[in-house]
Amino acid sequence: MIRTFDHLTLGDVLAHRAAADGERPFLTYADPLEPHATRTWTYAECAADVAALQALLDELGVGPGDRVVLHMENAPAFVIALLAITATGAVAVPTIAQYTADELGYVVEHSEAAVVVTNLRHQSMAERVAAGASVPPPVVCGTTVTNGRRRARPAATRLPEDGGPPGRRTALMMYTSGTTGRPKGVMLSHAACLSAGATTRAETALTPSDRSYCVLPLFHVNAMCFQLMPALLAGSQLVIGPVFSARAYWPVVAEHGITVGNLTAGPLRILLGAPPSPAEAVVAASMRLMMYALPLDRDEIRAVETRFGVAVSMGWGLTESAACGTRTPVHLDPRHDWQSIGTVSPGWELRVLGEDGAEVAPGGVGELVIRGPSTMSGYFKDPPATSEVLDADGWLRTGDLGRVDDGYVFFHDRRKDVIKVKGENVGAGEVERVLLDHPLVEECAALGVPDPILGERLLAFVVLAAGAAVEDEALREHCAERLAPFKVPSRIVPMPELPRTSIGKIRKAGLRDLARALA
Repeated sequence: MIRTFDHLTLGDVLAHRAAADGERPFLTYADPLEPHATRTWTYAECAADVAALQALLDELGVGPGDRVVLHMENAPAFVIALLAITATGAVAVPTIAQYTADELGYVVEHSEAAVVVTNLRHQSMAERVAAGASVPPPVVCGTTVTNGRRRARPAATRLPEDGGPPGRRTALMMYTSGTTGRPKGVMLSHAACLSAGATTRAETALTPSDRSYCVLPLFHVNAMCFQLMPALLAGSQLVIGPVFSARAYWPVVAEHGITVGNLTAGPLRILLGAPPSPAEAVVAASMRLMMYALPLDRDEIRAVETRFGVAVSMGWGLTESAACGTRTPVHLDPRHDWQSIGTVSPGWELRVLGEDGAEVAPGGVGELVIRGPSTMSGYFKDPPATSEVLDADGWLRTGDLGRVDDGYVFFHDRRKDVIKVKGENVGAGEVERVLLDHPLVEECAALGVPDPILGERLLAFVVLAAGAAVEDEALREHCAERLAPFKVPSRIVPMPELPRTSIGKIRKAGLRDLARALA
């Protein structure tokens, strides 16, 4: 069976753009705090920079199927490195820029990284992590090898699609937190990435004249597949900011004539809570659409549309589906009053399954299970975990509970023990593993409580060793040394014991009411 994009790679699309639209602007870096750093790359200029970095990676011996860790924050250099890595036939492994050395070291070791590509801000950590790997890989900053190693680390584990159509070869490996102690490497093919971009391009009617503003992290599947991939396919312009800034957001939109934005619910609430700015007055003249993730309530949606004069569209998906699943329609009735997460995306299917694995009656609540063209190939080096969520027919268990009413999908809750902080998945097990590493912690439970800005706030409950005493701040510092900042609990509460079920499992439902009262 042949599917759309099976014979195309990201490099093919960039080559086409450089040939057909070489002088059109592709990437612009816009940081109001550093206006001198503003710069635009055309498609042709981007392709030339990609070729230069690709040549260095080729020289180091990077080849098809190798994994190359990409560790940097939002910048055009991130996009250039991503495209250069995949142009060699290797797999780009974007990592969270806020990772600690322990977290980055795990990904470098687990992925068997052939090379680590980074920038000046993260060079020192990257070199320390590379030196501690079982087989230290070269570290590349810009187009220079900085740690003296001139040969890529050979891959011990080959990827399953070796020899298949080019589009089915793995392009990205994105590590995502789950319910277990360490994140899993989600393998996404070239075809999956391009299919995800084509889906969002169609849903948002993106054209070459659009300019999208990207301040969500490109190492996350949201910005990668909602913004970068659609822009590349449409031949449009992507304006990249380092981070979200409420003070800078509308001035950048006004200055660059942004037509499409993309945020999560927290930043949109911050913009709504900020006093009106002069730049807001010109937003409606250019911006036609604001995409967002994580739900807003109906009053907030109306406030965004009324105050900023822009239509809004919510997308729901997960890393394992390259962010695809559902979207509130842009050109049909979005039914915001229903608090729906939208209709099923083009080319996708959705089922609602009960505990017995059978489809529930219409309107019933069950697990949302999806199938579509950008589903992951699997988890790297973890067939058991893959088989738990992805069946032989391509159906992906999302771990989210929901229902369908008149074709519109509604999110209810999560089955998986995952907390959503600022749009990032935080596996409760990962936080609990770190807390249990502390010599005075005997038991613990991490969970999330609703927060209007963060989405969820992370709290932890601990049982200390008999007679032990330790300050909340000391435990938080212990976590901060081992976890990215957004994974550190905002509060750690000592308990004499944790509530348990009849079979001895920690009963987190019994802790949630207490957590809400403490948050």
